Amino acid sequence: MLKGTLVAALSSQPEAESLAVASRTILGAEVMLRAEDLEPRLLGFSQDPDVKRACDQRATFYNEAFDCLFFGHTEGVTPL
Repeated sequence: MLKGTLVAALSSQPEAESLAVASRTILGAEVMLRAEDLEPRLLGFSQDPDVKRACDQRATFYNEAFDCLFFGHTEGVTPL
């Protein structure tokens, strides 16, 4: 669901795809589960997500995120 949404957003503006190769960002995905069948519903994305909880639970969160974004290290990262 998340990857499909992001790919669709890029493909709707072809000039954005060339910029996306050099761009890096951390996005927060807002997802709600439907009560009847627990089907996920995407509510939106936020460009500046609150990652305090992630940092509290995993002290190396920012280091791992930036290693992935800028150096291509994917150990412990789940690709979309």
